[in-house]
Amino acid sequence: MIPISFPFENPPSEGSAIEVAEDILWMRLPLPMALDHVNVYAIRDGEGWCIVDTGYFTKRSQKIWESLLSGPLNGDPVTRVLVTHHHPDHIGMAGWFQTKLDTELISSRTAWMYGRMMILDNQKKWPKEVLGFYKSTGISEEMFSYWLSRGPRNFSDVCFPMPSGYTRIKDGDKIKIGKRKWHVRSGDGHAPEHITLWSLDDDVVIAGGMENMSSVPHYFAKGRSGQKLGDMKMLDGMVKDGLTDVYNRVHMGNCAEKCAAEHNFSREDQDAFAIQSYQRSS
Repeated sequence: MIPISFPFENPPSEGSAIEVAEDILWMRLPLPMALDHVNVYAIRDGEGWCIVDTGYFTKRSQKIWESLLSGPLNGDPVTRVLVTHHHPDHIGMAGWFQTKLDTELISSRTAWMYGRMMILDNQKKWPKEVLGFYKSTGISEEMFSYWLSRGPRNFSDVCFPMPSGYTRIKDGDKIKIGKRKWHVRSGDGHAPEHITLWSLDDDVVIAGGMENMSSVPHYFAKGRSGQKLGDMKMLDGMVKDGLTDVYNRVHMGNCAEKCAAEHNFSREDQDAFAIQSYQRSS
């Protein structure tokens, strides 16, 4: 197995950027959960910048973007915002850029439709269907009571309202951003019609969120900082970071089994779908 190579010793600090390739800046936005950050990028696009993914819409994220725009991005205009998929940590600030900065939004049709639909679906109380689903996963009564008392969390809690206009991209398209021409590829593993950008001019790929499950190790949660007193439990990184829903703390396998049982997905159907996704992203 080829180990993952990290060319930079440290990630960009809050409000700063690292140039990872010519005219491409890497930045980070915070997330209020176990997965505590999302990587976002700025590609030089003529006299301005094309932003790739945006982070949650929060007061903190808004301040960070304002700092990034006036700092590392030199006050230059944002020409376009490209979102790779509909997850809120990637699409959350897209509407803010559109509304506040009059920026063009580029997206797959699926990502735009999912994002806009889910932002508009604002639930004040838990729908009975959702509570029934949680019960069916086998979570404990304590966990179920916690979710019941906490109330639903909506996309709109962390996503700025999205205007109705966008520019569609799809698998196989070629798009020019700045000096580079990019080949648009999409897959359905991490999110439906998840866009990745492959530079046709040099060896650069922007994945917009990815999981390398085969390389996930077992580790100690406090291995880097050190445990001062007491035992440490070794964690299965694949289960903790890859196979557990970070919002609901439910093993994703339970969700797959439920879908298979209720919608009659056969193993052959699931294998064919997985193969198709790999082929589309290769």
